[in-house]
Amino acid sequence: MLAVRVLEKREAAVDVLSLVLTSVDGGSLPPYSAGAHIDIALPNGMVRQYSLCRADAGGGTYEVAILRDPAGRGGSACVHRDIKPGDTLTISHPRNLFPLVPASVSILFAGGIGITPILAMAEELHRQGRDFELHYCARSPERAAYRELLAQAPWSGQVRCYYDSEPDQVRFDARQILSGRDDGTHLYVCGPEGFIRHVRDAADQAGWSDARVHFEHFSASAAPVTEGDEFELVLARRGITVRVGAQTTA
Repeated sequence: MLAVRVLEKREAAVDVLSLVLTSVDGGSLPPYSAGAHIDIALPNGMVRQYSLCRADAGGGTYEVAILRDPAGRGGSACVHRDIKPGDTLTISHPRNLFPLVPASVSILFAGGIGITPILAMAEELHRQGRDFELHYCARSPERAAYRELLAQAPWSGQVRCYYDSEPDQVRFDARQILSGRDDGTHLYVCGPEGFIRHVRDAADQAGWSDARVHFEHFSASAAPVTEGDEFELVLARRGITVRVGAQTTA
């Protein structure tokens, strides 16, 4: 486990906070690849898993974003209410169950807080000079985490946003986006379960093989833990990997 300090706590969207974490001793944090997540031991005794939402920039900081979920079990409420800049937290080393694979084109689909690993993927793909496109669905611009960053990124021309609050805009049509793609194209999807189900169905209808569709769902046990306790991580897989950010149920 690693001891980190909360360097920044800031609003990423309505009901979404980001935490920037740094090593307590000023050293480098372990490297990671896009799609990775960390476990965070929260002040209320819970352990929650959060995607690292920026591409690794050399070990200086980690960044996570947490959606406040009023129907959750207390994890997100604790982050929003109790954690503040300067606090020390205990986290795990990064683990990646949702890695990028070589592809002619990578299509990235994000729904709501599912943008967190998808943003890191976009940054990493751009850094590597690989072809990609990002489609981001949210309730409204105000609820779209990292909306300004996406608009200002050097790869902003590869981003398309869709908002439920703007019915006059072009609607998100996963099947149309996925139709006619060559076999070297891979799809990555993260978001609420209904969003993932919709995209999976669209991929099936468009003739995609499971090996080209990447997603993962995992959840943590609800029981509080204390230092030294074990906690349960339950994974359910299909295809190569799937990830729905735990923020959606925290």
